Amino acid sequence: APLKKAGKRGKKREDELERRAVDAEDALEKARREAKASKEHWERKAERADAQLAEAKRAGEEARAAAEVAEDVAAQAARREHQMAALLEAQERAIAIGRNQMTAAAS
Repeated sequence: APLKKAGKRGKKREDELERRAVDAEDALEKARREAKASKEHWERKAERADAQLAEAKRAGEEARAAAEVAEDVAAQAARREHQMAALLEAQERAIAIGRNQMTAAAS
């Protein structure tokens, strides 16, 4: 009888260890699945961040190009303004010369 009891205890112990091993395998598998899902989640986040960075760089390049165009237009406008001022000055001188000639002719 004591041997039978010891055998039952050994069987119970074996069953308990078996259950623990199965539980540990299940926990490990669950941890692996969660780690994989987490890794994929962070990879997607990293890809989105890379895409946003690339978009920001493109936007920055476009803004820089637009600023260069604006500077060119402003410089061109300044040159035209200078040309117009010089033209007006020349016209005023011509008018003054013409007036002087007319007054000289009249006298």
